[in-house]
Amino acid sequence: MAIQTDLTGLGVPPAVAERIGYNIAPLNGIGTTQAGAAKIGSSITLANAQTGATAYTLPTGPIAMGKEHYVFNVGAVAALVFPPLGGATLNGSTTGDISIAAGKGAIFMLVAGSGGAAPQWVCVAGA
Repeated sequence: MAIQTDLTGLGVPPAVAERIGYNIAPLNGIGTTQAGAAKIGSSITLANAQTGATAYTLPTGPIAMGKEHYVFNVGAVAALVFPPLGGATLNGSTTGDISIAAGKGAIFMLVAGSGGAAPQWVCVAGA
């Protein structure tokens, strides 16, 4: 798995590096519900879920169809990952979440929603 900054450092154009590479970022949870949750913006997220701050939403775009988004919970309590607001779905639900236990991770993939349609996410693996 190549990191975007490593690819651009080797001379790969930024748009190509974004498409084939990954970026890693820590992110603190916000609240416990979908509304107002922390927005995931990286392809590898180190979620720091703490009591009362456990909620995250998946990205809204632009996102490469089929590219995996990894969420690893490095926090003390379970992290809750929701679809983004506005009609997007996660495993067929617009409001349901995937719970990731402390010390565990999950892989999410965008399977539909290009061209302006509402994103449709699935959790393809999780602990």
